[in-house]
Amino acid sequence: MTLAHACTLIYADTSIWNCLCDEKVNGHNLSSSLAAQNTQLVLGENVLSEMAKAFQGLNPRATELFSYLKSFLDFGIPLLKPTWALLIEEALHVLKQGPEVVPFASSTDHLLKQVERLSKGDFDSRALQLVLERKGAAQTTRAMAKAHLTARPKLTSILKQVSSVNLPRWIARQATSARGRTVLAGHLKVEFPSNTSNELYYTAKKLLASRRYRVSHALVRSDLYANWRCANNGSLRSDVPDDIFHVVNASYCDIFITTDRDQGSYVAHARDDFKVLLYAKTDPVAKWLLEQIRP
Repeated sequence: MTLAHACTLIYADTSIWNCLCDEKVNGHNLSSSLAAQNTQLVLGENVLSEMAKAFQGLNPRATELFSYLKSFLDFGIPLLKPTWALLIEEALHVLKQGPEVVPFASSTDHLLKQVERLSKGDFDSRALQLVLERKGAAQTTRAMAKAHLTARPKLTSILKQVSSVNLPRWIARQATSARGRTVLAGHLKVEFPSNTSNELYYTAKKLLASRRYRVSHALVRSDLYANWRCANNGSLRSDVPDDIFHVVNASYCDIFITTDRDQGSYVAHARDDFKVLLYAKTDPVAKWLLEQIRP
């Protein structure tokens, strides 16, 4: 299946994939019904790493999930590129050193092979590395947020004065300010370590001047939200970084669906024009989704 031009893209988080698997929703039928309404379900890399965690607990559910996911991949569901790859493409494009950003991987052969192995219970070193990398990234995010605020008591004080009601406006203002540009320059430094601070700040300023660079904006807004949450709670819950990874990776999609109300709130802070659909499990998931997107 090829991606339709100007198609509405739907990102489902791991909780939704679990629901689809539980109800044994036919991937071909669901994809065809969505296509009839010019919509497309897409897959994010973070879903794979979260599902793979089940293997570490010797949970037989893991093979079931990957067997189910394989049916969608066989049918041709688009796979989003990793966030770091999208950020590189955005930076090169804004500097006129690269083509337009393409959010989807052109080939998924390697992924199909990995999912096929996992569907048979073959949790090899590559799958373990995927889990450990994501777990390490989540731990680093939590530790860095706390250390960042500990070293900046004035910023912590400012964040504590921002109410939850005023938070969206505060994030919107800060995201394109000097603070936001500094945050994005920090992310760019990871991907472009040889560039100077001035060069990275200049690139960040250009990226945040245009809303077309969705990953750049989502990274900054998500970091601002995480800092606010950490300042007001003393730390980040262990599940928050993973939830934020989902949101940022979904930047080039139009609709985000989840069963988690907290996850839904993170989406709104990362991108103010995202449509969030919260599935309450009162109706069959496929029926509910098709009703939600019906014009």
